[in-house]
Amino acid sequence: MIFAGQNIVKQNILLKLFLKVYLVYMATYSDYNPSKHNDFMTPKCIFEEIKSFIPDTLISMPFYGDGTAGKHMTELGFDVIHQDEDFFEFDRGEVVIDNPPYGKFKKLIIEKLIERNKPFMLLMPVSTMCYKYSKILKDNLQILIPKSRPKYIYYDKRTGKTDADWKKKSAAFDSVWFCWKMNFEKDINFL
Repeated sequence: MIFAGQNIVKQNILLKLFLKVYLVYMATYSDYNPSKHNDFMTPKCIFEEIKSFIPDTLISMPFYGDGTAGKHMTELGFDVIHQDEDFFEFDRGEVVIDNPPYGKFKKLIIEKLIERNKPFMLLMPVSTMCYKYSKILKDNLQILIPKSRPKYIYYDKRTGKTDADWKKKSAAFDSVWFCWKMNFEKDINFL
C-alpha cells in the first residue's frame, strides 16, 4: 500500500485527503468539454478589468456570439468592429480583443492572427499555455491574470437566451488574457 509504515489513523487521514483532492479535481474538470461548450459570453466586468491595457485604436472583436461583447466595449468608450461574420474570411481592425471559441478553434485562431501579424488579447483557458502550438507566440507573449476565475454567461444559440444565474456559477477552468505584440510594460500583469 502507498502508506506502508504509517499507522492506521495516519493512513485514513492521508486517504481522505487524497480522495478530497481527487474529487475536487474531478468536479472541477470532468464536466468541461471544450468542443461542446463554446457558447459562453463575456460579461462587461471582465472587459472593465482590462480597460487600462486596451489601446486607443480600432478594435476587432470577431467572435460574435450573442453580440453583447461589442456593446460592452463600445460602452467603455472603445472604437469596435463587432459583426457576425467569419473570422477566417475577414481581417478587420488594428488589434483583436475577444473571448474566442475554444475547442479545436484556439490553435487555428492563434495561427491566423500570427499569419496576419495582428496584435491580440484573447481570453483563453490557462492550460492553452501547455500546448505545443502556443510556442509560436514566443517572445511576444504577454499575460494578463484576472483577479479571480472569470464567470461566463452561457448562451444557447438555439433559443437565443442566456443563463440568468451566471453570476452564481464559475467556469470549470481558470482563464488568462493571452496577449501578443501588445507591448505592455511588463510581460506578466496581475489585474
